[in-house]
Amino acid sequence: MSNKGLIFIIFFFLFFFSTNLFALEKKITEENKILEVAVGQAQLEVLQVNMEHIQNPNSKILKILKEDLEWYQDLLTVSTKNPEYPYQVKIEDIPSRPNFYKISLFFKKNSLFEQDFFLEPTKRASIHKLSGEIFKILTKKEEHIFSSQVVLVCSTKTSPGKQIKELFLMDFDGYNFKQLTHHKGIVLAPAFSRGGNKILYTLIDFSKKIKDITLRLLDLDTSEKKVVSKRAGMNFGAVFLPGDQEFLATLNFSGNEEIYRMNLRGEILSPVTKHFAFDGDVSVNKTGSHMAFLSNRSGPAMIYTAKVSETESEVKIVTYVGEFNATPRFSPDGSKIVFSSWLDNAFDLFRIDANGENLSRLTKNFGSNEDPSFSPDGHFIIFASKRPPNSYLYVMNKEGKIIKDFSSMRPLSIPYSHCIGPYWH
Repeated sequence: MSNKGLIFIIFFFLFFFSTNLFALEKKITEENKILEVAVGQAQLEVLQVNMEHIQNPNSKILKILKEDLEWYQDLLTVSTKNPEYPYQVKIEDIPSRPNFYKISLFFKKNSLFEQDFFLEPTKRASIHKLSGEIFKILTKKEEHIFSSQVVLVCSTKTSPGKQIKELFLMDFDGYNFKQLTHHKGIVLAPAFSRGGNKILYTLIDFSKKIKDITLRLLDLDTSEKKVVSKRAGMNFGAVFLPGDQEFLATLNFSGNEEIYRMNLRGEILSPVTKHFAFDGDVSVNKTGSHMAFLSNRSGPAMIYTAKVSETESEVKIVTYVGEFNATPRFSPDGSKIVFSSWLDNAFDLFRIDANGENLSRLTKNFGSNEDPSFSPDGHFIIFASKRPPNSYLYVMNKEGKIIKDFSSMRPLSIPYSHCIGPYWH
């Protein structure tokens, strides 16, 4: 499979060689002048935290807790061997209450927190919950990643002329990894509902003589799967709107790719775009007021924003970066957009304000990088990076520093070594 990915085979092969490139040449050149500028690192106070399990210094609880908090390495320095650090977390067994532990947090010997927790070392979720409580006390931040999950697509079988890609789910740290679908086709473009209990995705079904490209809905609470849209042509790239009863999706039953507002019965409520150019690959901000999407209406595929509630309302081009762009995704607060841009024969990741200002390059000389998705707190970005012959998942912080490499973790590396389309919730 080409490094550009199945999304671009479906979407853009008719549009990459636009005849309107001359009109954009000057603007693209000017925008590309800043591509060599490194992203500035924010100067933040880093808190020094030491952790101790008094009865068991090698406990699994201590190990997982340390691994969790180390994700926020630009905010916390975490150790189990530095009793001189100003912040101290102490874990104590409670012999009279199995699986209960006394958790205490001190700052320079002054007590900040003390509570008994039910923790099961074999169930990471209980320790992640504790990580979240400690993180909130230390940083005064309410949002974190410790209860979050990622939906993604991985290859389960590859043979000459045929690939099988299925839907998978994992916790933020790569554990609790499980397969959600067994379609024996190609799953693409998954997206969580705002509540996190539903997933929309596209399926290319090989069981049909004419391959269907349908839009599907998976309910994680009931495991029910159903077809939401099977209109002629392509049904692709759906994202939920606030309330989880409506969504935006790209359809081309009319002969042209347009973005439509739909409900979960698959009924079209209204067109959001109506233009002779291609429009698709949509992302919606937190309030549901505006969307970011791809369009070649001015030449090569670039990122635009528009109002969701009306057709062709407040349409504005945001980027002129590289030869063409892909996969724009809003930050949770709607202030930023992260996206891929094709230049120098590879994709790299960029971040830009939603109003088109303050462009920053996040990756360079790091393979070909696609499918970015912000963490729920906006602090991290997960993405797929091509390392021939496979694609692996990585996590960087919002400033571009790599935090996590999933390529060394099982089962992501074996046998599911080609994973794309991560969507974080």
